[in-house]
Amino acid sequence: MEFLIVYGTTWGLLIAVFCETMVISFCYGIRQFCQDIREMLGFEPGWYWRVCWMIAAPVFLIAMILSSFI
Repeated sequence: MEFLIVYGTTWGLLIAVFCETMVISFCYGIRQFCQDIREMLGFEPGWYWRVCWMIAAPVFLIAMILSSFI
């Protein structure tokens, strides 16, 4: 818990970012999100970013939240 308090962020922000990641990846849809980015930037994000948004970010955020309990 000390690691989260000293080097990390607050609980509210961690939970908000986790919820945002889950909503964008699974409720709104990663395909729709990538199409929106293509409309804004003119190119579609590659597979690396899709994997980061769908797998790496939620896993990392859950690990951060759970590590504060240990």
